[in-house]
Amino acid sequence: MPFTLGRRAVLFAALVAGLGIAVIVAAAAMSKSPKRAAAGLTATLKDATGRTVGTVHLTPGHRGRFEVRTRLRSLTPGFHGMHIHEAGVCQGDAKDAAGAPAPFFTAGGHLKSAPTQNHSDHAADMPPALVMRNGTAFARVVTDRLSVSDVLDANGSAVIVHLGADNLANIPTRYHSHTPDAASTTFGPDTATLATGDAGGRAACGVLRRAKT
Repeated sequence: MPFTLGRRAVLFAALVAGLGIAVIVAAAAMSKSPKRAAAGLTATLKDATGRTVGTVHLTPGHRGRFEVRTRLRSLTPGFHGMHIHEAGVCQGDAKDAAGAPAPFFTAGGHLKSAPTQNHSDHAADMPPALVMRNGTAFARVVTDRLSVSDVLDANGSAVIVHLGADNLANIPTRYHSHTPDAASTTFGPDTATLATGDAGGRAACGVLRRAKT
């Protein structure tokens, strides 16, 4: 059957009508899509020599939740504790109270929502990062413990990756504590474990800032 001018006109009209419907549907879908409250937060992680070893991105989602995406490289294989600390200061040449080298000691302790919180109930405690044999790690977790106002308060905050694994203070009470500050009758996690999870020194640090839109 010949493809006449009349048929062409009918097909063209149908195509235009179809495009119009598609545009209307797309516009409606966009109008219903949720708007993010903020662009999110980001940190570039560096080791004590100033070398970049990873990034962390916090993206706000529904109902006060944050998606935390981490990429690490050039780290020792195995588990590494990872937390958000209470001060946005990363000094690789910092020293502790006794004057001993303590990289990133300036970032303070774990960020808490209440002074009485212990590890792993701190607001900014996250699962340990598992670094593979090639020195890289990738992680994606969701948390509802954080808020932008907590992370970006007057002191700021920083993401710390620790040298060692984090036991999340999971020390059963049948185990006896032998730390110098513990009484002979103390069982379960001691004060240091309840504060840090025995994750050891700090391998990398990155100050959290608002991500660019």
